[in-house]
Amino acid sequence: MVSCIRIIWYLTSSKDTNLSLGYDCITRTDKKVMFLQNGAAKYILTLKALRGNARYEFQFCSVNENIHAIFDQIIKLHK
Repeated sequence: MVSCIRIIWYLTSSKDTNLSLGYDCITRTDKKVMFLQNGAAKYILTLKALRGNARYEFQFCSVNENIHAIFDQIIKLHK
């Protein structure tokens, strides 16, 4: 069986801004929660990737409380 799993990120406000990462390129995932001065939580997902000799690090941030469930799914999929 051959599968091509990808993580696709895009901006709804800009059709020209998007990112697509192949599952096989991701080497590490990490999730953090930071609290802003106003007390709101800021969720950060970090993906480290490797393609050829190039290393990449992508950080996705959100203050939406529901985003942590999506971040958890990405981390669970990677494990």
